[in-house]
Amino acid sequence: MTSQKLRSKAPTVADVARTAGYHLLLSNSDEKLPAGQDAVRVMLEKRVDGIIVASSCSERVQNTHLMQVLEEGRALKLFDRAVTGLDMEAICCEFTDVAADATSRLLQAGHRHIAYVTSMALTGDYRAPGDFGLTPVAQRVGGMMQAFAAAGVNLIRRW
Repeated sequence: MTSQKLRSKAPTVADVARTAGYHLLLSNSDEKLPAGQDAVRVMLEKRVDGIIVASSCSERVQNTHLMQVLEEGRALKLFDRAVTGLDMEAICCEFTDVAADATSRLLQAGHRHIAYVTSMALTGDYRAPGDFGLTPVAQRVGGMMQAFAAAGVNLIRRW
């Protein structure tokens, strides 16, 4: 798994599943939608009881494989990211306020060239946090944008 955050949660999820009489089968998509779709297909073929997914894309139209999980009556939980228009619980943290606070502190210390580095790929330049979908990246970028605006400092989107 490429995400340290997700890698750190796998043992906990496995332990909880085991105490309930289940076993954890794990797959990694490397943030690539086709790999995620294939992983869900394999899990459905293996007739798993439920799937926990950290989708690499938050657009509903790209997540028909998740809708198939629900249509087949399997349990589905979204982890770390929601999917637009998919009315279901997503287990997520809120990063906007934390990102705004961290950025504000850097700005107050006199820093003006503050970068946020992510592995998330976009097809073009972003204009608003929503361009990143319903993801922690969108929240972090949104918090940074709020802090820059509150400080009256222009945000340089690309160097």
